[in-house]
Amino acid sequence: MLYTPILLKRYSCRAVLPKQWYFKELLPMTLGNKVSAKSEHVREKVCLHELSLLLACLKKAEFDNQQCTAEVKNFNECFVRERQSMKQLKEAVKEGLLIPNAQRLTFAQVNKLLAQWPHPGAKVTRSRVRPPWMSYADPMASHKTFRIKQKLAKCMRVNRPVPQWYRMKTGNRIRYNAKRRHWRRTKLKLLTRKLAYETNMSLAEQLEVQYGNLTASLTANIAKAQRSSSDERRAIVSNAEQQVRDIDDLLEQIELVVHDEKDELERKRLTTTIASFKADARKLENELSKIRREVHDSMDRMDLLGDEDFDPESQHSQLISNTERLEKSNRQLYDAYDVSLSTIDIGAQTLRDLESQRHVIKKARNRVRETNEDIYQSSRSLTTMLNRLMRDRVAVVAVSALFLVVVCLLIYWTVRKA
Repeated sequence: MLYTPILLKRYSCRAVLPKQWYFKELLPMTLGNKVSAKSEHVREKVCLHELSLLLACLKKAEFDNQQCTAEVKNFNECFVRERQSMKQLKEAVKEGLLIPNAQRLTFAQVNKLLAQWPHPGAKVTRSRVRPPWMSYADPMASHKTFRIKQKLAKCMRVNRPVPQWYRMKTGNRIRYNAKRRHWRRTKLKLLTRKLAYETNMSLAEQLEVQYGNLTASLTANIAKAQRSSSDERRAIVSNAEQQVRDIDDLLEQIELVVHDEKDELERKRLTTTIASFKADARKLENELSKIRREVHDSMDRMDLLGDEDFDPESQHSQLISNTERLEKSNRQLYDAYDVSLSTIDIGAQTLRDLESQRHVIKKARNRVRETNEDIYQSSRSLTTMLNRLMRDRVAVVAVSALFLVVVCLLIYWTVRKA
C-alpha cells in the first residue's frame, strides 16, 4: 500500500506539502499471475464438528447409516460448501488477489487491517481490478495513456517523485525514498505477523479456549445455584446440565484433533491436557449431581409437606377416592390370586401327564432293548446254521467226487481185464 499526495492541476509540476493523504491502490507483494491447481482442493481440518457428530452417531447406532441420515447430510453440505469457497478463492486469485498464507496478505486481510487502524482522508476503494493476463507495463485504458505520460513527463522535468500507481502503469523506473520504504515495510511486517497469529490459530487451541469458557460459565452456574432459591435453582441446574453435555462433545472433538495431530510433542501435550480437562469435568459433574440431588430432595419435601391451606372437604373427598382405589386394587389382587391358583393346578396336571408319559416311554424303551437282544440271538443262530450248511455241502461234494473216481477205476480195470 502507498499513500500519495493530492494531485492538483494547478500544482502538478512542483512539490506541495499535502494536508491529507489518500489511499489510491492495493498492489500485490508478488507479481506472479500463476494459479496452482491445488487451490481448488478442500483445506485440511474442515467440517470437524460435523464429522465428530457423524462418528458419534455411527458409534451409537453401531455403524447403521440409516439412523444417521441427518448427520451425513450436514457433513456433505459442509464439504460442498467448503469446495465452493475454494473455487471462489481460485477465481479471486485469478483476478489478482493473494492466496491466504502466513507470509502473505489477501484483500480481505488488508481490509481488516485498515479497519483496525483507520486512516484519515477518502474512503478506501479500488476502482478497477487488473486482469492476470495484462502486464503492469500496459496502461489500464487507452484514453488514460496520454494523460499519464503527460503527467510523468512534467514530474520528471522537475525531479518530483511519481506516485506508485503511475509507475506501475507505465513501467518507468524512478528513485525510491529509502527511509519511507523501510518504515512502510516494517509496519506491514508487524501487521502481517499479528494478523497471521490471529487467523492461523490452531483448531486445538480454539477448542481449548471454548473449553475454558464453558468450564468458567459452568463453575459460575454451580456457585449461583448454591446461593439461589429452589425455583431459580431448577433453571440453573438445567442450564448447567446442557453445559456439561457441551463439554463432553467438546472433549470428543479434542480427542479427534489429537488423533489427527502429526506432531508427537503436540500430541503428548494435548493428551495430558485432555486428561486434566476430563478430571476437572468429572469434579464439576460431581458437584452438579450433589446440587441436583438437593433440588430433588427439596421438591419431594415440598410435595410431602406443602404449605397449602387445609380444606376438610377436599381432604374427605381425597380420602374417599383413595379408599375406592384401595378396594379396586384389593379386588384386582384377589383376581390375580385366583388366576395364579388355577395356573398352579394346570401346571400340576401337566406334570402328572408328563410323568405318565415318561413311564410309557420307559417301558417302550425296555421292550425295544429286549427285541434287539432277541434279534441279535436269532442272527447268531442263522449264522451258525449257514456255516453248518456250507460244511455239509463241501462234504457231499467230496463224497460224490470220490465215488465218481472209484466207479471210473472199476470200469477201467474191467475193460483192461477183458
